Amino acid sequence: MQDLALLLFGVGLSVLSQPNEWFPEGWGILGLVSLVPVFWFTARRSPGFSALGGVFWAVLFTLISQFWLVSFHPLAFPLVLLFQAPWYAGAFFISSLLWRKLPWGALWFQALLWTVMEFLRIQGFFSFPYGSIASSFWALPLAWQSADLVGTSGITFLLAWSSAWIAALLSKVLVWQKARRDLAIGLGFWTLNLGYGAIKLAEAESGPLWKPALIQQSQDPWKGGAAAYEAAYERLESLSKQALAATPDVVIWSETAFVPSVEFHTRYHENPASLRLVRRLEEFLNSSSTPFLIGNDHREKSDNGELLDYNAVLSWNGGWTGRYEKNRLVPFTESFPYRDQFPWVYQWLKDADTHFWEAGRGRPLLMAGEVPVGTPICYEDTFADGARAFSLAGARALVNVTNDSWALGTASRMQHLSLAVFRAVETRMPLVRAGNDGATVAVSARGVVLNRLPVGPPGVLTAEVSLGSGQPTLYTLTGDWLPWVALALLIAGLSLSLTRPNNYRTITTGSSKCH
Repeated sequence: MQDLALLLFGVGLSVLSQPNEWFPEGWGILGLVSLVPVFWFTARRSPGFSALGGVFWAVLFTLISQFWLVSFHPLAFPLVLLFQAPWYAGAFFISSLLWRKLPWGALWFQALLWTVMEFLRIQGFFSFPYGSIASSFWALPLAWQSADLVGTSGITFLLAWSSAWIAALLSKVLVWQKARRDLAIGLGFWTLNLGYGAIKLAEAESGPLWKPALIQQSQDPWKGGAAAYEAAYERLESLSKQALAATPDVVIWSETAFVPSVEFHTRYHENPASLRLVRRLEEFLNSSSTPFLIGNDHREKSDNGELLDYNAVLSWNGGWTGRYEKNRLVPFTESFPYRDQFPWVYQWLKDADTHFWEAGRGRPLLMAGEVPVGTPICYEDTFADGARAFSLAGARALVNVTNDSWALGTASRMQHLSLAVFRAVETRMPLVRAGNDGATVAVSARGVVLNRLPVGPPGVLTAEVSLGSGQPTLYTLTGDWLPWVALALLIAGLSLSLTRPNNYRTITTGSSKCH
């Protein structure tokens, strides 16, 4: 029962530390201790039993924190668990092994372990960034200004170390004399990190001011066919007229806000209703000299007549001047690149009403007037690689368009935001987000949320952000070097552990002894 209580308590702390349905902002300070029950559990139990606990923890945490997955796709929740639970099982297993084989430095290796695990689980086709411990501190940018040096791995390491130190004391792996030395070193790292953060936050904003207007239409255009397309457009036009009254530098519409493919219906006059709506859109855009960035379902017809759909952002500067297509597609529910190898899986997904997109071709910048911008679509802004590529290409701002209106409750919108804000500090570029029904926000290059609209109702957010110096950061240039160093140190520690006898201090709990 004590083991179950530890796991339940750990899940509760992790859920509450991050944005959730009960506390939309999350209780970020809990991130300092959210892994204490996890590390205490793995210190009590054998590696094999700990691995089972990791699976239990992953299932329960995902079920409570990412409950909204069930409304995204019928297969989303089981697929996330299928490919994420093994990461937690492995982390719990190795954590238990480290306590037993390397008690002299176990708490530091625990922090390395969690840093590596959080990094590896967001790599490749099966990646899923939600639930990271770093996102608990999303509203405390003082603590992660170092992201322009090391990405989110720096704050991940510090938060995991904090929990590991407390767990080491509680489990009696560390005696107080040794714990004091480790505490002094750990607090030294925290002091350096917070000192750097204070310096960066105290710096004056640089670069010219940029004034985008973000449209939150709060109307899902995909539901209802042609009538829904027209109703959504009318609301977008009305809100855009409100925005234009404030003379913005650009007006931004959310992901696939305008569904009929502009280029397709202009080229192929197969659907008169969609063509009329495209013409109506262009007539409205021509009535103003203000640039627009518009989320659109871009469709092409291949030589053999197959229809290919791309989730896209179109730029309008007195005419259509550019297009960005979403590169990182949601695995299984937006893309399955192994159709030839596993045709039965592909057919299974199609039978479950999966709408596949084609993967984007490159990461071109779009011009918003005179400002080159990178335009990650939807959950692309939860990953660092795209933002780094935009920065290296010369972008001066990040513009995210998203549609989370399908999700139950409001937690998904805030969890999405809690991951996206890190891109601003990593690249030292402002980030603005136009969400269908949220989270529509403007974030400074220091990761500070400057303005935002309430999640839910329609509205217009006109913000002013500084474009910064335009110089790439160390993290932009070097990428995720810290987790690879952490992985090398972890492998070295594990290799050493295999040559050492079990030197673990026995924990006595009531009448049972756990080794």
